[in-house]
Amino acid sequence: MQNTKLEIEVQKHTSKLIAQVEKLEDRVDKCTAELQQIKHELLLEIERGTQAEQTLKKQLTAIESTIESTIDGIAIVHENQFTYLNTAHIQMFGYDTAEELIGQPWTKLYTPEEIARFEREVFPILSATGNWRGEAIAKRRDGSTFKEEVSLTLIQNGELICVCRDITENKKAKAKLEKSLLELSQFKYALDQSAVVAITDTQGKIIYANDNFCQISQYSREELIGNTHKIVNSGYHSREFFQNLWATISNGQVWRGEIRNQAKDRSYYWVDTTIIPFLDHDGKPWQYLAIRNDITNRKLAESALQESEQKFRQLAENLHQIFWISDPEISEIIYISPAYTEIWGHSCASLYENPKSFLDAIYPDDIERFMMAVKNKKTGFDIEYRIKRPDGSMRWIHDRGFPLKNTTGEVYQVVSIAEDITQRKQVEEEISKALEREKELGELKSRFLSITSHEFRTPLSVIYSSAGILRDFGHKLDEEKKKKHLDCIQTYVQHTIKLLDDILLFNKAETGNLAFEAVPLDVLSFCQQLIEEIQLSMSNHTIVFTTNSPDGVIGNFDKKILRQILINLLSNAMKYSPNTTIVNFNLDVIEAQVIFTIQDQGIGIPEADQVKLFESFHRAKNVGNIPGTGLGLSIVAKCVDLHKGTIAVNSQLGIGTTFIINIPLNTSNQTDI
Repeated sequence: MQNTKLEIEVQKHTSKLIAQVEKLEDRVDKCTAELQQIKHELLLEIERGTQAEQTLKKQLTAIESTIESTIDGIAIVHENQFTYLNTAHIQMFGYDTAEELIGQPWTKLYTPEEIARFEREVFPILSATGNWRGEAIAKRRDGSTFKEEVSLTLIQNGELICVCRDITENKKAKAKLEKSLLELSQFKYALDQSAVVAITDTQGKIIYANDNFCQISQYSREELIGNTHKIVNSGYHSREFFQNLWATISNGQVWRGEIRNQAKDRSYYWVDTTIIPFLDHDGKPWQYLAIRNDITNRKLAESALQESEQKFRQLAENLHQIFWISDPEISEIIYISPAYTEIWGHSCASLYENPKSFLDAIYPDDIERFMMAVKNKKTGFDIEYRIKRPDGSMRWIHDRGFPLKNTTGEVYQVVSIAEDITQRKQVEEEISKALEREKELGELKSRFLSITSHEFRTPLSVIYSSAGILRDFGHKLDEEKKKKHLDCIQTYVQHTIKLLDDILLFNKAETGNLAFEAVPLDVLSFCQQLIEEIQLSMSNHTIVFTTNSPDGVIGNFDKKILRQILINLLSNAMKYSPNTTIVNFNLDVIEAQVIFTIQDQGIGIPEADQVKLFESFHRAKNVGNIPGTGLGLSIVAKCVDLHKGTIAVNSQLGIGTTFIINIPLNTSNQTDI
């Protein structure tokens, strides 16, 4: 019985235990499921954290790459020491690696004066606002300084972020732009004050007219704007005249000429006109600038002069002196007064037939002096000389010549008055002996005039001839022939100007007034542009240009003086070489030196002349009738000296000549020679 009760109790306890175990198992299963869920969520969280970390790393890498590739210098300063610098910042200050500056104070990159300014002006603002932006003067590793634009930002952890940029070139560019704008404004002001100025579109409609245009035309600006120049057309010029004008400027070329216009009150006025086309990127005109000068008074004076010629002729024929008018070369006698027959003993008709026949009567000892005197056309002449009459008697003549100049300032006629001073000379004979020495000095002075006058004679003769044809037969010539003569005049005027420029440059060099101003210059581009310019004016030869210089080589040169050196040598190479031959022009840049080599296939230079080649007025014995003054190579030598360079020559007769100029790539400005 007791066993039965015990078994029942055991079963009850067993049932309870089983129930409790089952509950416990349920709780374990539940806890296990919860743990599994927590584990799963933890794994997901870990996975998301890993992805976020990878994304963050990518973003940080991108940010770091951006910072490293930016052109701005970026640095981080903590407790006054650099903790980070990007590549641009390192290079901007002339360092190689960031390690050279990490841990160094920021003051290492600034001068004491600039550090004091930061502490005085910048840091108070930075502390108050957390940021500052402005300009500063920074110091590179080599001690040189430069202007920078700086942005400073103070963040919460006490670090200072510095972003800087070198603005040296920006400052220079801004200053250059401001200077250019000022010069342009001054040029416009000067032009408006001194000339009649108008701007038209491609259809000829006026879009700008200055006060001078309004004043001379008597039209208001409102009446001119939107109109064409037909509003001032006087009807004086032919349709072909204006067709030629438009054809010239439409092709992008400058047109120059004289135009008679009509004002609002129907009065006429003359203007010397230059029309300049403004070209777009395709070389097509998009505007035309017309610059005019009032020459009405000059035109009236020319007309009055023509009307007065007859009066002068009547006066001259009643003078006891010889009154004569000739061309500058005395190749044509335009007028000779009857007194010539009385004094020379020859008829006026004989002089018209042979304009130089009067020279036959001049004493041989005086003829050269007379010829040198009359060559001085620009200022005239005043000379005394002896003549021998047909009856064998001698007469002393006092001859004074006065140049007549055209609108371009060139001499086109010479007026002379010659009188018989034989009586006076007989009294002065003894005095003339005492003046013999002065005469010799005068002849020495004439040496220079003789050389330069000879060079002027040919171009002026051609200019006069072409001008005479245009004046006398212009109405019979077509536009092409007129242009041919005008081009001829322009070519020889340029030749004469070049000769004058050489003389003036030589004078500056001799008197120590030749200025030297070295500026940065792209040597290769300069040489290429110079060759194009020379080839346009001297097409009978070909310049072959070679170089070992890469593009963009910049040196310090005086552009005008370097141009003088190369133009002289290249012009000589072509002048003393047969037509169609090649002139070799080589440019070498070796280390810090620029070497120009110019080689021709010309007549060569005798060895005896090479020693004196760079002396003033010296010319080689084999130049023959080739024109020249003997100044060119003297000028070249002085210009090379200014660049602290050297010049050498190698020449063989009948084979050619080579000039080698060696100039430092960077020449500093120096005292004028």
